[in-house]
Amino acid sequence: MRTLLKLAVTAVALALTGLAVPAHAMTYTQGAYSQTTFGFSCDDGDDAADGGTIYVTVTGREKRPSDKHFRTFRVKTYLIAQEKTYNGTWVDVASTKAAVGKRGRMVNVGAYNISAYQWNGIKAPELALAVGGNDDLFRAKVVTKVYDDEWVNIATLTTYEGQCRL
Repeated sequence: MRTLLKLAVTAVALALTGLAVPAHAMTYTQGAYSQTTFGFSCDDGDDAADGGTIYVTVTGREKRPSDKHFRTFRVKTYLIAQEKTYNGTWVDVASTKAAVGKRGRMVNVGAYNISAYQWNGIKAPELALAVGGNDDLFRAKVVTKVYDDEWVNIATLTTYEGQCRL
């Protein structure tokens, strides 16, 4: 019975904070901070094998005991395209400018407060990046840097998504 109650509370918490994500998602957690990416897709334009655009959706949050204060002041999120080299390693080849965000409203779930990050008021933005290539294999690397109110980097969250040939 307790297990069912815990599962129900967890499901409600995820739904309330907008963090219920598809089964094919990558989540990274560092202490109270977490990031999830999903929805990786590619558009090769006219299939000319000369590059295209990669897309990925990102969410993030801070979770604290209800008697502790939140530390996030701002977040900076980057979509980085990685290309697979001939020797099988992934190298960064392009990056977006920083998408700047902040914490949203707090939701109380039992003994915890959860605050989802928002980028321009959006809890789950889709990031896009154009890449050039000649029938090369790409994947998305999403890096979010979390800063406190003195601009000290308190966490760096990194996830990787999908792959496609452009």
